[in-house]
Amino acid sequence: MMEKYSKKLIGLWVIGILIMAAFGATLFELPVMLQNENKFKLFMRIALLVLMLVYPINRIADYRKQQSA
Repeated sequence: MMEKYSKKLIGLWVIGILIMAAFGATLFELPVMLQNENKFKLFMRIALLVLMLVYPINRIADYRKQQSA
């Protein structure tokens, strides 16, 4: 069954699962982070999440473009 899936696609799935886990953890910790005085940590976490969301979407678009060509 694994033969029909490419390694790139499996890698994209793994990245997607890690993104969902990080996003869930951030939402879970958000009230605690907002109470703390350390706003820099909150900003860095949100910036990292944005990067983690944008990069795989870009990779998937490139992957689909290569498949259609």
